[in-house]
Amino acid sequence: MILNPFKLKAGLALSEEADDLEARFGPAGAVRHVRDQIALSRRSARQHLYRLHDEIVRRHPSVSPA
Repeated sequence: MILNPFKLKAGLALSEEADDLEARFGPAGAVRHVRDQIALSRRSARQHLYRLHDEIVRRHPSVSPA
């Protein structure tokens, strides 16, 4: 699944997107998935992905952010 960095503009809140990823992959898997997407994305999409990553890590302090 490739993340759509423009979902926020379409009205999907960051927390809802984080909820979706956590439901699919679990907290640790969601963080890994977002990090993989950051590595594959263009620079313009990375800011949204970094915010999404931070949102998931903020919710689950036991998940390693690195």
